[in-house]
Amino acid sequence: MAEATKGLPELTIIRESELYRAFRDVTLALAEIFRGRYAIGVTDIGSNLDILMSLVPREPLL
Repeated sequence: MAEATKGLPELTIIRESELYRAFRDVTLALAEIFRGRYAIGVTDIGSNLDILMSLVPREPLL
């Protein structure tokens, strides 16, 4: 996998982005609602790429 990502820019989280704030707000709201009764985590917004990578694990896709 390291070879497939060679030369790509490092991932950065833009905390001011509307999408980031929406996911953060929903995650915090669910944590408050369920108060330790359920595990709460950040939704995987790249699931299609995960599926694609599992089908072609050795090929650089990005």
